[in-house]
Amino acid sequence: MNPSQLLASVAENMDRSSMRYALFDPVTLQPLFLSATLKKWLQAHSLSLGMQTLESLPEVHRTLQQCAKQRQERELIVSALKVQLRISPFMQGNELLALQCFAVEMPAPPKADRQRNLHEKLLQFIDRTALHVWLYKPNGEIYWFNEALQRYLFGEHPTEEELKEKRWITSVHPNDITRTNSWFMDFMLQSGDSGVDYRLKRHDDSYRWFYSTAIKVMRDDDQLAYVMGLSIDIDDFKNKEAAQAFELKQMRQENQLNLNKMLQVQQELITVQKRELVDHLASGVSHDLNNLLFIMNLNSNMLKKRIHDEQALSHLDSIHKTIKKAGRLASQLVTFSRRKPQSAVVVNLREVIDDIDDLLRNTVGPGVQLTLSVAEGTACVKVDRNYFENALINLAINARDAVSAKGQVDISIYNQPPEPGSAPQVVVHVKDNGTGMSDAVQAQIFQPFYTTKADGKGTGLGLPMVQGFVRQSNGHIEVQSELGKGTSFFIHLPCSDEATAPGLPVPPDSLRGDESLLIVEDDTDVRDALALALLGLGYRVTTAFSCDLALQYLRSGMKVDLILSDVRMSGEIQPPDLLQRLKADKRKTPVLFVTGHGPAEVESLGLRDEAEHVLFKPFSIDELSHRIRAILQSQCKSRDPQLTV
Repeated sequence: MNPSQLLASVAENMDRSSMRYALFDPVTLQPLFLSATLKKWLQAHSLSLGMQTLESLPEVHRTLQQCAKQRQERELIVSALKVQLRISPFMQGNELLALQCFAVEMPAPPKADRQRNLHEKLLQFIDRTALHVWLYKPNGEIYWFNEALQRYLFGEHPTEEELKEKRWITSVHPNDITRTNSWFMDFMLQSGDSGVDYRLKRHDDSYRWFYSTAIKVMRDDDQLAYVMGLSIDIDDFKNKEAAQAFELKQMRQENQLNLNKMLQVQQELITVQKRELVDHLASGVSHDLNNLLFIMNLNSNMLKKRIHDEQALSHLDSIHKTIKKAGRLASQLVTFSRRKPQSAVVVNLREVIDDIDDLLRNTVGPGVQLTLSVAEGTACVKVDRNYFENALINLAINARDAVSAKGQVDISIYNQPPEPGSAPQVVVHVKDNGTGMSDAVQAQIFQPFYTTKADGKGTGLGLPMVQGFVRQSNGHIEVQSELGKGTSFFIHLPCSDEATAPGLPVPPDSLRGDESLLIVEDDTDVRDALALALLGLGYRVTTAFSCDLALQYLRSGMKVDLILSDVRMSGEIQPPDLLQRLKADKRKTPVLFVTGHGPAEVESLGLRDEAEHVLFKPFSIDELSHRIRAILQSQCKSRDPQLTV
């Protein structure tokens, strides 16, 4: 809570009470606040409503100066007004925020019985205030609570034992006790006023934030009579500050993710507020980037067919590899920003390791020795490739953070001989020689938001994400660790009995065709690049910049053997709508969706039934040709109503 908020809160609470209370600026000595009861009392004594009249009295002005300079409580009797002023510094830590003044009418003759009556009346007055007030004995023992504090601690009907116990400090939150005790000890050893914020347990076991200040009440012989404590409820301010701080932290993290784009995809994404904004941005970046990579890939493929220089072909191969890695990074960007459903395919793990070799080495950094190995004959697995890569990256990050500057991280993949009655499995073993983990830590590492890293160094989501991926892949994960020796993670995945790769290669002479193709794409560059590539393969190509125009072409009688369309574009009619209208017209023309969006976006549009007819950018001319020939050849043999329209 900043000083302005604290002073405003004090003033607000005092104004609701019956206390004659004021706050002065410690520099100018001008009034900052006067309670309603003080104003009324001053009026009754023929003083102006402004405190200028009171503070202009020489003795009052002098006392204010002394309190501000020495930061010690001062008492002053103004005989003319028959009032006693108690002036004390209002501190926040070591900062003097204001001078607070309590005005108490002087009793009639200062006799002992009159003083006792005054004390009792003062306690009765304090008992009626909504603020929490308590009294300490010089030895630190609490001997009196006001009614508001009693209701807060013990409810409406406290027992005699509860009232006798006076358990204030025992109700302080365990994480705040040390700070609160330190404040009280410092206050007792030093002169002046001070304050501390802490959480205090209610009678229903809930906690609220309070700010407490205290003053020392001295006897005539300058000995400590008692200490008066005053608490103000600041829970609403604290919660608002916490919410604002959390929102600010989230905004900074999201901005950092957007600036780093694909270079930061290996970092764990905090699941927090404004998720929709991050999802939308990541999807847009991925889509636009995939379109650019697609155009680059098609043009480089066409250029490769015209070049015969070995050195130039080597450069083109390097470009293709870079485009492929960039495409995977774009896909990972969507994966990290959006918890999309897994799309399992048969994966060759050696190819995966080859593709992300550089990414893994960049993740662990140059100071860590990384070894990667895939045993000969390692079986394929059926997993979501993006999630698998992210799992390896998360485990690599975890290992990197556990080792020293010259540590060792080993990633090995091999077949595990099946036990009797069990299916064969592939094991992914990630090992480090770092600090290791205790049994207590191992028991919690897969719990969301649990982390042993310093603030800002980890979210506690990496290992739960890995475990979630493994479980959804029908596998399991184990951890073995020993303090001072290192940690090993074992991912067990079932072997796939399907083909090692989707789409078997076909002879080069079968990649060409003379069928009629209709390209539906609103991006001019993508449309032109796609048309140019297909024309080079011998196809007859017609283009349409919208689904509306494509539907007009088809309904006018145009013969089309295959439609190639993006999943989203401008215009009233969207590709899913075009698909449904073609079905309504009982047309059997197959549709191949060519898109830069991810699988989650495709499924969100209701295109899951057409999953075999989706090609994700970027892709090569050969990949496009294989897919077109496979669809057209399938059309010649049989027509699957779930795949064609």
